[in-house]
Amino acid sequence: MRSISKILIAASVFACAIPAPAQIANPFGKKPTPAQQEEQQAKKDAKNTETYEKIKTDSQTRYQSDLAFKASVDEDFDALLREHKAIAYDRNIHRGSKVYAVHEDRFRMHESLYDNLLVQDHINRIGQHLVPKDSDKVFAFRLLPDPTPNAETLATGTVYISTGMLSVLDNEAQVAYVLAHEMAHIQLDHWRLKVMMQHGLDAYNEDQQKKAERIAAGVSILGAGLGAGIGKSIGSTIAGAATGLAAGAIIGGLMNQKAVVSWDKAQEDEADKMAMKYLLDSQYDVREVPKLYIALEKTASRDTRTTLGFLGERNRVKQRRETSEKLIGEAYKADIELQLKNGGFKGDSAAHRNLMAELKRDNGIMAYYNDMFQIARQNLEEAVSIRENDPAAQYYLGKVLETIGRTPEDQKAAETAFSKAALYDDQRENFGSHLHYALMMMNDTAGSNTQQITKELDTYVTDYVKYQVEYSRSLLLPPNLDTIYEYMKLYGDKDWQPKVPDEAASHVAANSLPSAPEGAKKDVPAPKVTPVSAKPVCPPNTPPGKVGVACAAAGALLNKK
Repeated sequence: MRSISKILIAASVFACAIPAPAQIANPFGKKPTPAQQEEQQAKKDAKNTETYEKIKTDSQTRYQSDLAFKASVDEDFDALLREHKAIAYDRNIHRGSKVYAVHEDRFRMHESLYDNLLVQDHINRIGQHLVPKDSDKVFAFRLLPDPTPNAETLATGTVYISTGMLSVLDNEAQVAYVLAHEMAHIQLDHWRLKVMMQHGLDAYNEDQQKKAERIAAGVSILGAGLGAGIGKSIGSTIAGAATGLAAGAIIGGLMNQKAVVSWDKAQEDEADKMAMKYLLDSQYDVREVPKLYIALEKTASRDTRTTLGFLGERNRVKQRRETSEKLIGEAYKADIELQLKNGGFKGDSAAHRNLMAELKRDNGIMAYYNDMFQIARQNLEEAVSIRENDPAAQYYLGKVLETIGRTPEDQKAAETAFSKAALYDDQRENFGSHLHYALMMMNDTAGSNTQQITKELDTYVTDYVKYQVEYSRSLLLPPNLDTIYEYMKLYGDKDWQPKVPDEAASHVAANSLPSAPEGAKKDVPAPKVTPVSAKPVCPPNTPPGKVGVACAAAGALLNKK
């Protein structure tokens, strides 16, 4: 009886001694130092990992032994598979691109998937090379047109990586790591495990609640009995019951704290470690992984919107970088040294850099229309450093510099980019470059070349009209014609032009308009665009004279058809 009394008294004293949460976290009323914050975060992470493993083991045990639990998990996972299958189907059937005109700009809008087959194939080949030979999983690696760095995996085995993510990576080894990380989620069966652990967490918390209620009830009864036995009076009995109830409530409350666990952090850490192994097995340079996290952190510091995707919380980027550095310096140190002795690692290639020039240009254009100017500038500067003769990259680099430039040097760089865009525009499609080049020269207070200005304005109007006239023919051509032009130029035929039979062209309706992209992301509104009319329309404020006559003549010619 004395031991029970001691338990109840201790419980009562413990109730009075429990400090408030604020007192625990900050006992002296001072703001924790960065070192203390890191220590607190490390303890929190360790507790999360411990809870994750506990719930994981408990859930797997239930799945093997409880038929009702297993049936419930399987049913929910099948529903998840159907949902992910529908997502993949919707993205696949809406893959495509359309050319749009926005004022003086002409650009290509990608729908659902990035519509460049050569780049898509290249990324898929990197991914397939990473798949372990003994894997029973099937994978597809696809590109999404989104300037936000992101990567995701579906339970179907489809790995998606955004153009924004690729655009901030420095080389093929870093690309391989991101794909390997996403693939690891499927290899580790994380989607099924998430469903199983959610059911297991509910069951675990329910068991803990029942256990806590039983203990609390027992302690309350013991308290009442203790009061009656010691005092042998009604008052003592009531006092004992009250003490027992208080102690029971405290003990029950402490035991009935629901387990809370972050699946994502635990599973991201598991995928990171496995991705490092996949890179080593495929002879990619794992020493590039910490550099990847540094690059992502720099990108996030320039534009916080980049943390909306793959990066997540900023402090996690640092943690993941430090973990990769530790793996390189310890667990995989011997494997790295052996690979270096046996021929070294794969890191990058000229073919990869060349393809990334196209992707960084396209992502830079998307970033420009999303007002993500720092990302746009970085992408477009890297694109022209690889392919200086890309007129679209030069044009949009000029537009970015013209928009955000603050110094005379920025304005001069914008003028240079516009002049290069006009120079390299063999297809005469970036007609806006002539207009902006003329405007930059007009703003030059040191003096203007009037003859060059009038020439550029004249070329802008003429090329604009030419594009409008040829638009009806373009309806018969593949939507990814821009990419075909690039392939032709890459393999030596820069003057190539598509051949459209006259009888085919005659069947195209002159007033056909491009339809709005279907399946566009609702959370990322498409830029406000003006579809190009098939009938030629002169640019606003067309000057009189021969340019105006040419514009009117082109309209008459098309209407005659």
